[in-house]
Amino acid sequence: MNSTILDGNSVDFWHQRFKQQAGWTASLRQYIFKQINIQAGTRILEVGCGTGAVTEDLYQPYKPQIAGIDIHSPFLRYAKTNNPHIEYIQADGLSLPFKSCSFNLVICHFYLLWVNDPAKAVQEMARVTGRNGVVAALAEPDYGGRIDFPPALEEIARLQEISLQRQGADTRMGRQLRKLFTQAGLGAVHIGVLGGEWDITPDNEAWESEWQVLEYDLKGLAEPQIHTFRSLEREAWEKNERILYIPTFYAWGKVK
Repeated sequence: MNSTILDGNSVDFWHQRFKQQAGWTASLRQYIFKQINIQAGTRILEVGCGTGAVTEDLYQPYKPQIAGIDIHSPFLRYAKTNNPHIEYIQADGLSLPFKSCSFNLVICHFYLLWVNDPAKAVQEMARVTGRNGVVAALAEPDYGGRIDFPPALEEIARLQEISLQRQGADTRMGRQLRKLFTQAGLGAVHIGVLGGEWDITPDNEAWESEWQVLEYDLKGLAEPQIHTFRSLEREAWEKNERILYIPTFYAWGKVK
């Protein structure tokens, strides 16, 4: 994740955002973890753990041995304060500070799109995972398949993708997961896309959170249009017309 994400918003804001993202993939995590039989002694590492939104969610039901690494010290300080029972380390995911075969499960969550060498990142995740252990990318979006409706809101998609690319994101990361996991030598690789549901209009708090992020992304690109976009989207939700879908891929594979 690019360090500029800290600009203009508090760490607490980003923690709430990361918790929201963690909620999107909660059912997927439960499914994967059932397949690999997580227990109290399971050793788990999250690469790019941010404020600890996913690691704290992992600890509650399973109480495994968990570690998290991230390059952003403000995020790590926040994570350590909230989860003193979890080990958090400031480190680069391209050079993990662990011996080979140190963990049973290594995961990442909205991480690879921000890495300048995602192939090496997955290789490092595989290196520190023991034999028959699992490496999992729980969520990697692909803005190339984004759907916005009504059509008047399609311009948001174009501008946000440009902004994310300028921030350093690979906005087409999702479709690359199969290649990355296969090239890293992982076996029994599973690839999928999270589904979408639009039967419930987001509450105002969730909607405002999305727009805080969107306004940050569109800063310098479409500031005169932001108010118009907000009004158009609010109206589309109220009319039960709004569809927003960003394909979010997941992958997991076993170390041979």
